Amino acid sequence: MGILPAYTEEGEGEPLVLVMGLGADGETWRPHVDEWSKHFRCIMIDNRGIGRTPDEDGPHSIALLAEDIARLMDHLGLSRARVIGVSMGSAITQQLMLTRPDLVGRCVLIATWSQVTASVRTIFEAIDRAARHREPGLLRRILHTVTWTFDWTDSHPDEARAKIEDPAPIPFETVSKQARACASFDVADQLGRVAIPTLVTIGVQDLIIHPGLSRRTAQLIPDAEVIEYQTGHVHHFEEVQKFNHDVLEWIR
Repeated sequence: MGILPAYTEEGEGEPLVLVMGLGADGETWRPHVDEWSKHFRCIMIDNRGIGRTPDEDGPHSIALLAEDIARLMDHLGLSRARVIGVSMGSAITQQLMLTRPDLVGRCVLIATWSQVTASVRTIFEAIDRAARHREPGLLRRILHTVTWTFDWTDSHPDEARAKIEDPAPIPFETVSKQARACASFDVADQLGRVAIPTLVTIGVQDLIIHPGLSRRTAQLIPDAEVIEYQTGHVHHFEEVQKFNHDVLEWIR
């Protein structure tokens, strides 16, 4: 039967499915949904093992997580929707475009890649090992360092410290599984058959996914468009107002 992910809906109109990245639940989309829900029916999904969605024994893969998203979309009767995925969620979105193209009308891939390099694999392996160590301070520091730019951390020291010292429990086992799934993701040789309008957004200071990997993914998808930001992996947060406007203009 598989898992039916938990989700939260907000807004009315055509459906906009939001697929979050490693270790984060659907509510993490809040800074975007506050704006996008004025125009769309936003569906914020908790990936398996995150938030209110249970997990099963065994490893994760991007293909498995994409099956979960497709199952939910079928359950909701979404014949076609706009889909936005960030980081791991962008890999899930690529897989969904390949295996269930009937479900995706337009998509946005944030901080994405389609083929793992040695440097990217090393970062995901570090996240995996830190998660298995089960020391929250260590894992949060690693994730913060590679996702937020140095400029943002230096100019927002109190917010940065609050993120690092967040007392919320971490689903260590799930983060470990997700990191291993990301480290093995590779669909570069399949993207040439994608016929779905695609926008790729890139942070030029991204320390996890080198901007060249995102640019290469955009080149592999026929007619994909690109918007670059002068920040890093979470450019969608660091430049949230510009990002929200850019994406809304594109998906409408």
